Amino acid sequence: MNIQTILSKPIPVVWYRFKQLLKLHYYFRTQFWSQVEKQIANKVSKADTFKAKSQLFHDDFKGYNESTSTGSRTTLEKASRILEGTISIFEADYEFDFPLQWNIDWRANETWDNKYFKGYSFYQANKEKEYDVKFPWELSRLSFLITVSERILY
Repeated sequence: MNIQTILSKPIPVVWYRFKQLLKLHYYFRTQFWSQVEKQIANKVSKADTFKAKSQLFHDDFKGYNESTSTGSRTTLEKASRILEGTISIFEADYEFDFPLQWNIDWRANETWDNKYFKGYSFYQANKEKEYDVKFPWELSRLSFLITVSERILY
């Protein structure tokens, strides 16, 4: 982070970040993190906590069966549609070809160069067509994969 970026932030933000840096420096000096890691490892290994509390690892976990609610069937149908190329972004369905293009707003066919996000200038006045970077960003969050993973699991 350069000095120009720091000076562009409000004073409370700069102060908060400064305090964070001091705290992290203190943790590094006192080897705080290694002590915490040992404590967590001891607790997890003693009780096998994750495995004991997770239903997914129990032998009696039933998983999906045909008699479960229609909600599960709906989820499986949505997953099938996603695998066919219909993905819902902001409550609207869009058709995609695979592989997905992560730098295109498909609604207006607007393309951005592949580069680090801080190097972009997204806010443009007097656009000729309606496009917005939030649509490819939302697609790149891959939230639709949760639905697809349910289909694969069951």
